[in-house]
Formats: sequence, C-alpha cells, structure tokens
Amino acid sequence: MENKIVNKKWMIGLVVLMVSAMLLLSATPAMSAQEASTGAQVIVPEYIEVGLNLSVIDFGTVDTGTTGNALSGSGWPVLINITENTNVITNISVNASGGGGTSDYCTAACANSFTVNNHTYSNTSAFTYSGALNVDGSYDTEPFVDWGGINPPGVGANTTLYIYNKMTIPAGQIAGTYTLANDNGAINVKVQKES
Repeated sequence: MENKIVNKKWMIGLVVLMVSAMLLLSATPAMSAQEASTGAQVIVPEYIEVGLNLSVIDFGTVDTGTTGNALSGSGWPVLINITENTNVITNISVNASGGGGTSDYCTAACANSFTVNNHTYSNTSAFTYSGALNVDGSYDTEPFVDWGGINPPGVGANTTLYIYNKMTIPAGQIAGTYTLANDNGAINVKVQKES
C-alpha cells in the first residue's frame, strides 16, 4: 500500500511538474519576426566618352597665299559629341601629333610640306577667337567659353560642341595633295576631367 501511495505521489508530482512547464511555456510569447539592419555602398568610377562625327577634315582646293574653310560637313564643323555616359566636368583641348617626328602637312613621302600651324580652328563659324594647331604636339586649351567646365550631359542627353577649321596655304606652295594623317601626323581632340 505504501508503494501505491508513493507511486501516486510520484505521479501527482510528475503531473504538477508537467502542468507547470506547460503553463510556463504558454506564458512565454513566441517570436514571429526579428529585424536587423546593415549599410550599403557602391563606387561609381569617373567616366568620359566622346566621339567625333568624321574621320578626315577636308579643305578641298585652296589657292596658294589664301585661306580656305574646311568643306561643309567635312570639318566645317567637326562635331565633338560628349555622350550621356560622361559623368564628370570636362575640358576640351586639341593638338597635332606627328608621325616620324613631324607635324607637317605633307605630300607623298613628305617630299613637300608646310607646317601644321597653318591650320587654325575655332569654336564658332565667325572665328571670333581662333587658335593654330601646335607644331610641338602639346595640347592647347583655348579660352573658348564652351570648351571649359562642361557639365556632364545627364541621362538621355549628349553635349555637342564644334570645331570649325581653316587652312592658310603659303604663297608659292608646290602643287599637290597634302595630308596630316597616320604616317606623318594626326589632329587629336582631348576631352578630360577638369582639374
């Protein structure tokens, strides 16, 4: 009989313990969500994208001792297209770079030549201000108002600026076709971040 009482007490104690545990568990609120936060960062690199509307500036036929404009659509004007991908303030500069150590306009094999500074350029067809291409190959930043501090065009837009070109042929220049390209030089347009 004593065993039955002990077993009953033991069973009652176990039931009380289980009921207490259940009450304790039901009183503890369940966690249905938890929140945490973090930061984020990304680096957007500086980018400049530019194009020109033609590959050769063509002056056509210009008599000796005179000045002629580049042909319409072939350097009158050259369009500088700063695309929407450009995301920094830029400046424009130009130069003439020489192949074989010269920046001259030459006939075949450079048998005859005249210096590249006979080639002048401006940002307007009125040639209010103009510059001569550098013979030494260094870049000139002319004080054209729209060639400095050019704001990024923005998404869906391009910025178009102009280079109008003139050529003065020296008096008595030997007849021929003179070029400034590949083997004896080139005209370069540089668009760079404003410093």
